[in-house]
Amino acid sequence: MYNTALEASYDARAAASWERASTILSRLLAEAGPDALEGDSRVRFAERAFTLLRPLMADTITQSRTHASRQLRAMGVKGAVAPDLTDITLTQGDVYNLLAASARYFFATGNRKDYTDPAVKADAFRYAVQLAGRQAITLLSERRLEAASRTYENGGIRIYERYLGSGDHCDLCKQIAGTRVTRQDIKPVHDRCTCGVRPLRTR
Repeated sequence: MYNTALEASYDARAAASWERASTILSRLLAEAGPDALEGDSRVRFAERAFTLLRPLMADTITQSRTHASRQLRAMGVKGAVAPDLTDITLTQGDVYNLLAASARYFFATGNRKDYTDPAVKADAFRYAVQLAGRQAITLLSERRLEAASRTYENGGIRIYERYLGSGDHCDLCKQIAGTRVTRQDIKPVHDRCTCGVRPLRTR
Protein backbone atom coordinates (compact mmCIF):
# COMPACT_ATOMS: atom_id res chain seq x y z
CA MET A 1 0.00 0.00 0.00
CA TYR A 2 2.45 2.65 1.21
CA ASN A 3 6.08 3.06 0.28
CA THR A 4 7.00 5.06 3.37
CA ALA A 5 5.66 5.96 6.80
CA LEU A 6 5.50 9.58 5.60
CA GLU A 7 3.20 8.59 2.75
CA ALA A 8 0.93 6.69 5.15
CA SER A 9 0.87 9.59 7.62
CA TYR A 10 0.03 12.07 4.88
CA ASP A 11 -2.82 9.93 3.56
CA ALA A 12 -4.29 9.39 7.03
CA ARG A 13 -4.26 13.13 7.71
CA ALA A 14 -5.86 13.94 4.36
CA ALA A 15 -8.58 11.30 4.83
CA ALA A 16 -9.36 12.66 8.31
CA SER A 17 -9.73 16.18 6.89
CA TRP A 18 -12.10 14.94 4.19
CA GLU A 19 -14.23 13.08 6.72
CA ARG A 20 -14.50 16.26 8.81
CA ALA A 21 -15.54 18.22 5.72
CA SER A 22 -18.17 15.60 4.88
CA THR A 23 -19.54 15.65 8.43
CA ILE A 24 -19.66 19.45 8.54
CA LEU A 25 -21.49 19.65 5.22
CA SER A 26 -24.02 16.98 6.18
CA ARG A 27 -24.70 18.56 9.59
CA LEU A 28 -25.08 22.04 8.14
CA LEU A 29 -27.48 20.72 5.54
CA ALA A 30 -29.50 18.85 8.17
CA GLU A 31 -29.75 22.06 10.22
CA ALA A 32 -30.72 24.14 7.19
CA GLY A 33 -33.58 21.83 6.22
CA PRO A 34 -35.19 21.04 2.86
CA ASP A 35 -35.34 24.69 1.74
CA ALA A 36 -31.54 24.56 1.22
CA LEU A 37 -32.14 22.49 -1.91
CA GLU A 38 -33.63 25.20 -4.08
CA GLY A 39 -33.41 28.78 -5.23
CA ASP A 40 -31.89 31.55 -3.14
CA SER A 41 -31.83 29.30 -0.09
CA ARG A 42 -29.35 27.04 -1.86
CA VAL A 43 -27.13 30.03 -2.63
CA ARG A 44 -27.20 31.22 0.99
CA PHE A 45 -26.46 27.71 2.24
CA ALA A 46 -23.49 27.39 -0.12
CA GLU A 47 -22.11 30.70 1.17
CA ARG A 48 -22.41 29.60 4.79
CA ALA A 49 -21.03 26.10 4.20
CA PHE A 50 -18.09 27.35 2.17
CA THR A 51 -17.03 29.73 4.94
CA LEU A 52 -16.74 26.81 7.37
CA LEU A 53 -15.28 24.31 4.90
CA ARG A 54 -12.68 26.57 3.31
CA PRO A 55 -9.95 26.10 5.99
CA LEU A 56 -10.21 22.31 5.68
CA MET A 57 -10.15 22.48 1.92
CA ALA A 58 -7.10 24.71 1.82
CA ASP A 59 -5.31 22.53 4.38
CA THR A 60 -5.71 19.30 2.44
CA ILE A 61 -4.49 20.92 -0.78
CA THR A 62 -1.51 22.48 1.02
CA GLN A 63 -0.64 19.05 2.43
CA SER A 64 -0.78 17.56 -1.05
CA ARG A 65 1.52 20.18 -2.54
CA THR A 66 4.03 19.83 0.29
CA HIS A 67 4.00 16.03 0.12
CA ALA A 68 4.40 16.00 -3.67
CA SER A 69 7.32 18.43 -3.46
CA ARG A 70 9.01 16.22 -0.85
CA GLN A 71 8.60 13.17 -3.05
CA LEU A 72 10.21 14.97 -5.97
CA ARG A 73 13.13 16.17 -3.85
CA ALA A 74 13.67 12.61 -2.63
CA MET A 75 13.90 11.57 -6.29
CA GLY A 76 16.50 14.27 -6.95
CA VAL A 77 14.10 16.53 -8.83
CA LYS A 78 14.71 20.20 -8.04
CA GLY A 79 12.86 23.39 -8.84
CA ALA A 80 9.36 21.93 -9.28
CA VAL A 81 6.74 24.67 -8.93
CA ALA A 82 3.60 23.79 -6.98
CA PRO A 83 0.31 25.04 -8.47
CA ASP A 84 -1.48 28.02 -7.02
CA LEU A 85 -4.13 27.11 -4.42
CA THR A 86 -6.76 29.17 -6.22
CA ASP A 87 -6.44 26.83 -9.21
CA ILE A 88 -7.20 23.63 -7.32
CA THR A 89 -9.12 24.28 -4.10
CA LEU A 90 -12.88 23.91 -3.84
CA THR A 91 -15.08 26.93 -4.37
CA GLN A 92 -18.42 28.18 -3.14
CA GLY A 93 -19.77 27.15 -6.54
CA ASP A 94 -18.58 23.58 -5.90
CA VAL A 95 -20.65 23.44 -2.70
CA TYR A 96 -23.67 24.79 -4.57
CA ASN A 97 -23.18 22.23 -7.33
CA LEU A 98 -23.02 19.37 -4.82
CA LEU A 99 -26.56 20.23 -3.77
CA ALA A 100 -27.72 20.64 -7.35
CA ALA A 101 -26.23 17.25 -8.26
CA SER A 102 -27.95 15.63 -5.30
CA ALA A 103 -31.31 16.87 -6.53
CA ARG A 104 -30.60 15.75 -10.11
CA TYR A 105 -29.60 12.25 -9.02
CA PHE A 106 -32.67 11.93 -6.81
CA PHE A 107 -35.11 12.86 -9.56
CA ALA A 108 -33.22 10.84 -12.19
CA THR A 109 -34.03 7.66 -10.27
CA GLY A 110 -37.72 8.00 -11.04
CA ASN A 111 -38.79 10.27 -8.21
CA ARG A 112 -41.31 12.97 -8.99
CA LYS A 113 -39.80 16.47 -9.29
CA ASP A 114 -42.35 18.32 -7.20
CA TYR A 115 -41.04 20.37 -4.29
CA THR A 116 -44.60 21.49 -3.54
CA ASP A 117 -45.24 17.97 -2.23
CA PRO A 118 -43.84 17.88 1.35
CA ALA A 119 -43.18 14.13 1.17
CA VAL A 120 -41.18 14.42 -2.07
CA LYS A 121 -39.22 17.38 -0.71
CA ALA A 122 -38.42 15.51 2.51
CA ASP A 123 -37.23 12.42 0.62
CA ALA A 124 -35.06 14.53 -1.70
CA PHE A 125 -33.58 16.29 1.30
CA ARG A 126 -32.68 13.06 3.10
CA TYR A 127 -31.01 11.82 -0.07
CA ALA A 128 -29.09 15.09 -0.47
CA VAL A 129 -27.75 14.96 3.11
CA GLN A 130 -26.24 11.55 2.42
CA LEU A 131 -25.01 12.17 -1.12
CA ALA A 132 -23.53 15.63 -0.61
CA GLY A 133 -21.33 14.35 2.21
CA ARG A 134 -20.01 11.48 0.10
CA GLN A 135 -19.40 13.70 -2.89
CA ALA A 136 -17.54 16.26 -0.79
CA ILE A 137 -14.95 13.57 0.00
CA THR A 138 -14.77 12.55 -3.66
CA LEU A 139 -14.27 16.13 -4.81
CA LEU A 140 -11.57 16.78 -2.20
CA SER A 141 -9.82 13.56 -3.25
CA GLU A 142 -9.97 14.67 -6.87
CA ARG A 143 -8.46 18.06 -6.07
CA ARG A 144 -5.74 16.36 -4.01
CA LEU A 145 -4.78 14.21 -6.99
CA GLU A 146 -4.88 17.26 -9.25
CA ALA A 147 -2.59 19.23 -6.93
CA ALA A 148 -0.12 16.35 -6.69
CA SER A 149 -0.07 15.59 -10.41
CA ARG A 150 0.45 19.24 -11.34
CA THR A 151 3.40 19.42 -8.97
CA TYR A 152 4.85 16.21 -10.43
CA GLU A 153 4.32 17.50 -13.95
CA ASN A 154 6.11 20.74 -13.14
CA GLY A 155 9.03 18.57 -12.03
CA GLY A 156 9.08 16.73 -15.35
CA ILE A 157 7.37 13.55 -14.08
CA ARG A 158 4.63 12.32 -16.42
CA ILE A 159 4.00 8.76 -15.21
CA TYR A 160 2.50 7.83 -11.84
CA GLU A 161 1.67 4.66 -9.94
CA ARG A 162 -1.68 4.10 -8.26
CA TYR A 163 -1.68 2.92 -4.65
CA LEU A 164 -4.43 2.01 -2.20
CA GLY A 165 -5.28 4.79 0.23
CA SER A 166 -6.62 4.53 3.76
CA GLY A 167 -9.85 2.77 4.66
CA ASP A 168 -11.76 0.07 2.79
CA HIS A 169 -11.14 -0.56 -0.88
CA CYS A 170 -13.42 -1.78 -3.64
CA ASP A 171 -12.42 -4.63 -5.95
CA LEU A 172 -11.65 -2.22 -8.80
CA CYS A 173 -9.28 -0.16 -6.65
CA LYS A 174 -7.48 -3.33 -5.60
CA GLN A 175 -7.29 -4.47 -9.21
CA ILE A 176 -5.71 -1.28 -10.53
CA ALA A 177 -3.38 -0.61 -7.56
CA GLY A 178 0.20 -0.64 -8.81
CA THR A 179 -0.73 0.23 -12.39
CA ARG A 180 0.97 3.08 -14.19
CA VAL A 181 -1.14 6.05 -15.22
CA THR A 182 -0.83 9.51 -16.71
CA ARG A 183 -2.37 12.70 -15.34
CA GLN A 184 -5.49 12.24 -17.45
CA ASP A 185 -6.25 8.90 -15.74
CA ILE A 186 -6.02 9.68 -12.04
CA LYS A 187 -9.48 10.81 -11.00
CA PRO A 188 -11.11 9.02 -8.04
CA VAL A 189 -12.51 5.66 -9.14
CA HIS A 190 -15.76 6.00 -7.16
CA ASP A 191 -17.46 8.06 -4.44
CA ARG A 192 -15.29 8.38 -1.32
CA CYS A 193 -12.27 6.93 -3.12
CA THR A 194 -9.13 7.84 -1.14
CA CYS A 195 -6.52 6.10 -3.31
CA GLY A 196 -3.47 8.10 -4.36
CA VAL A 197 -0.67 8.22 -6.88
CA ARG A 198 3.10 8.45 -6.52
CA PRO A 199 5.58 9.71 -9.14
CA LEU A 200 7.68 7.26 -11.12
CA ARG A 201 10.98 7.74 -12.89
CA THR A 202 10.81 6.41 -16.45
CA ARG A 203 14.12 6.06 -18.29
